[in-house]
Amino acid sequence: LRLEARGEAYYLYQNVGAAPRFMFTSDVEAVVDGAAAFDAIRSERFDPQRTAVVEVAGSSSSSTPQHGSVSLVSYRPNEVVVDVEAPASGVLVYNDAFHAGWSASVAGTERPIVRTNYLFKGVALDAGQHRVRFTYRPPGLGVGLMLSVAGAVIGLMLLTVGRRRIG
Repeated sequence: LRLEARGEAYYLYQNVGAAPRFMFTSDVEAVVDGAAAFDAIRSERFDPQRTAVVEVAGSSSSSTPQHGSVSLVSYRPNEVVVDVEAPASGVLVYNDAFHAGWSASVAGTERPIVRTNYLFKGVALDAGQHRVRFTYRPPGLGVGLMLSVAGAVIGLMLLTVGRRRIG
């Protein structure tokens, strides 16, 4: 930690060792499940600023890891857009909680989100320039909307039947 500012009632520190919000790396270690991912991130050789541990079958690690650049285009509550310059195939790591409801697209094409570094989101990318869009739609939103509409229709039907019986 590095002291950035100090006031009468506060101290402000910067965590210089924190992993970036977004990073691209070709230094990818593939593991088969969450237990193996947890073991991998606890290893002394794991560097969260350079490595991505992904939960997928198979292995795809570069012999000479390369790191690309990521630029934030927009950041809204339900949508995050980044531009990625990937010098090799690898993984875009989004250090935000892996959670159902998030989806990713690259140049408008849906891509799977893989659990990365045990807790976070990742998207596999080929070498090149990419615009990646993460979108959040709450799980169950469609079902909840359909149930609400059905409830409103039933309520209106009951109200109509009740008025006919009274009159």
